[in-house]
Amino acid sequence: MLLSNEGDEGGSKTLSPKYTRTSGVSGGSSLYRKSRGDKSDPVPGTSLQRAATTCGTVSSGYVNSAAGDSHYSKNCGRFSATRTRKRSVSPAHSSEKASSHGSLDLIGSHTTGNGVHSYLEPGTMVQLNRVKLCGSTTTSKDEHIYGVVRWLGRLPSSEGRVESLTAGVELDEDVPGTGDGKIEGKRYFSGPHDRCVFVPPSICKPDSRFDAAAADSFSTELDGLELDTSPTLPGIQDPPIRLTENMTGYYRGIQGLNNSCYLDATLFSLFSYSSCLDSIVLREKTKDDISQYNTVQKILMEDIVNPLRRSGYVSSSKIAKLRSKLDKLGSVEGLTYAEKDPEEFICTLFSEVLKAEPFFKLRQPDGEIQPCYFHQIFIDIDDKMTIPDTQALLERSFIADELKFVKLPTCLILQMPRFGTTYKMYNRIRPSLTINLNDLTDKAHRLCSVCGDTAYYECRNCSLENCTKEAISSFCGECVGMFHRHPSRHKHLYKKLRTSSRRNKDVLEMELFSVVCIESSHYVSFTKCGRGPDARWCFFDSMASHVEKDCMNIPQVTECGDFYSWLLISDREMMDISKKDMEGLQRRLYCDAFLCMYQPAL
Repeated sequence: MLLSNEGDEGGSKTLSPKYTRTSGVSGGSSLYRKSRGDKSDPVPGTSLQRAATTCGTVSSGYVNSAAGDSHYSKNCGRFSATRTRKRSVSPAHSSEKASSHGSLDLIGSHTTGNGVHSYLEPGTMVQLNRVKLCGSTTTSKDEHIYGVVRWLGRLPSSEGRVESLTAGVELDEDVPGTGDGKIEGKRYFSGPHDRCVFVPPSICKPDSRFDAAAADSFSTELDGLELDTSPTLPGIQDPPIRLTENMTGYYRGIQGLNNSCYLDATLFSLFSYSSCLDSIVLREKTKDDISQYNTVQKILMEDIVNPLRRSGYVSSSKIAKLRSKLDKLGSVEGLTYAEKDPEEFICTLFSEVLKAEPFFKLRQPDGEIQPCYFHQIFIDIDDKMTIPDTQALLERSFIADELKFVKLPTCLILQMPRFGTTYKMYNRIRPSLTINLNDLTDKAHRLCSVCGDTAYYECRNCSLENCTKEAISSFCGECVGMFHRHPSRHKHLYKKLRTSSRRNKDVLEMELFSVVCIESSHYVSFTKCGRGPDARWCFFDSMASHVEKDCMNIPQVTECGDFYSWLLISDREMMDISKKDMEGLQRRLYCDAFLCMYQPAL
């Protein structure tokens, strides 16, 4: 039976010698004190709590109990929330899904790391080698015969054992000696006589008439693999530059297993279609690295990232290898079986194991520089912000804690102001497609909010009280005095900026490339394939379906053709739409966003 989860609602860097490439992009803040036994060292960007840098003491911790993990925090009296989430033993979040294809329940049998045919599902257009199908006596000059997959499953052998996966294909032309979708009196699908064949999926290639580039991009060297494996590809594979039909469907993305959705969604988001972190994770080992640095680096790149980019599929066995290493080498317990959060995985992999260069650095009010891997947004709730976007949330967070980026981040991961499924500061959040960091970056050229001249001062109070039309109130030397003569602003404390008097034409802008969402303790992600405002988006779920008899999860990548139109809906229109009336994926994007990931814009 096929079960489906229908959710309810920079600097230069030295690459390791065995990894070479010519392309790459350079580009939260959290200081979380973990408490697991006697381990209590602060780790940059580890989990749900950011330590306040100037507003007082923050108490944070992590408690692991039989009932689940409980994160608790306080932030200078401004914010207090508790998060508790039960741990489930197995991904039992799936719901039964009826099939419109006769033997679709056998689709689960073709979970395979074979990058050539892992995209197959009924309705897929394919091409077959004419000589292999018709023999060497064929007189046609066309080396391919084209068709469409009508059935996928395993055919029983005469001895009663189950044979390997087979694809039933209806051909576009007559081939004498073929059938009509029936074998030994049993019908598997219906089609014209002499046009139906049963073949190994490994010889079914993407129909190059529709997208030759896509057909060539999927490896032809991956035949003969076991059903539960995916290839190991050395070197470095550049991510695909556009989303094609062959990259979507079942058996695409990363296969989930044993509560791995937090890791699956994060890895898919960070690496499937973006290279912003490649130069960080591919650096050469140094004397300060752990002894197994190269091993973890190889598993990450050759077993996961490269196959994901080239063949579009990574099996759960490869993910299990990484989880096992991180569980042994990191400080977070239970990474091989328990539900965890993306932040825990990010910090374990990048900070503790790879000791990677921080994705960005923040200057605190006292001048201290804090290295970060993500930034958790902590703000006072503002009732005027009905459906806030991530640009506004980031600005309010930086204003409240008087933070500044030292330079443009390599990758900016923003954690939304929510705690699992128990608390959301805002019921809906709109991910900004781009965010401008000019007013949030140290020494960036700023403009006066009043006259437009070069700004040398910034007022936190004016910003929080929305005294100007700008989100962050900046002033030149003349306007700062005049503006604060108003009686209501006499007590405002403005400060001099570390700014540049040179007008820099470069816009410090970052573009959204992924959104990780959580609903009912299950993580999924929206990810953009390609760069720029016209790149196509897809939705990924590592446990989209489940084959009960094989205890196997089936990952799926689905194109989101309406992604941009979802985000263009006005706040008024969005408020008029009830949660239950929103489209399924649109609801997840607005209501379940947990991490928003940004890379430097082109």
